[in-house]
Amino acid sequence: MRTKTLALVCIFLTLATLVATAAPFKTAEFLALVPNEGRLIPATVCLPEGAPGQTFPAVVMLHGTGSQRDEAGNGYKLLAPYLAERGIASIRLDFAGSGDSKADYVEYTWTSGASDAGACADFIKRLKAVDPARIGVMGWSQGGSVAILAAARNPSFKALLTWAGALDMFPFVKDQYPEAKAKGYTKMTFEWRGPLNLSLAWFEDARTISLATELRKFKGPVLAIAGTADTVVPLSDLDTIVASAGGADKAKLLLKGADHTFNIFTGDMKSFNELMDATTSWFQKKL
Repeated sequence: MRTKTLALVCIFLTLATLVATAAPFKTAEFLALVPNEGRLIPATVCLPEGAPGQTFPAVVMLHGTGSQRDEAGNGYKLLAPYLAERGIASIRLDFAGSGDSKADYVEYTWTSGASDAGACADFIKRLKAVDPARIGVMGWSQGGSVAILAAARNPSFKALLTWAGALDMFPFVKDQYPEAKAKGYTKMTFEWRGPLNLSLAWFEDARTISLATELRKFKGPVLAIAGTADTVVPLSDLDTIVASAGGADKAKLLLKGADHTFNIFTGDMKSFNELMDATTSWFQKKL
């Protein structure tokens, strides 16, 4: 009798899992302005619509250099509802001077970015649909740098994931450091948008903060993802992220043939869809 009961329980749980997988949650998005350090952080919240009283884990999503909260090729705008349909809330934000932010980019540093990530975590934790004990953080490129710092310094974050995360940004702009020292900032130029005022404080953060050392403080699960065709951030950064993480649950994932933006601008969404699936599955397990 006991064996039959256990078998029935297993069948029931299997069926329940299949039903949950087959029936994605409806989703809802809204805009928010999150106060922090005297500025307002523009953010988009995306939530699963569950049963009354049901709560979900949430992820804070951090964008890369010269981008904004919807990210390159609308990558985060695609990811957010994908997560929500599968039971994970999210908040994606504009760093100071990016997107809809009214601040100047000169206010942005790794430290301010990590602080903004924490403020957005505090904001989404207060929503009734969110379980405040299950908050993760992720970042793309330089957003990954800030995500590492945020996870290391803020106990709100229980899981950390990076997309092409960079451990050392200083070499990318080291030639402009003398100008920043002389003027307090330098202009960073881009092919796809107007210039940004990169502050001396940003340089000092990038020059003096060891993200590998910071990461040793974080004991939660870590996953570092990159494409094998990424020519922007060294693939060796993935190994360093994994080696530096302070906990035992840590791994890397390489997507074959994917570039720094996971081929989102090529029109071939195979790599990006694989990326979204791997990201979602990992957060479902770890939060």
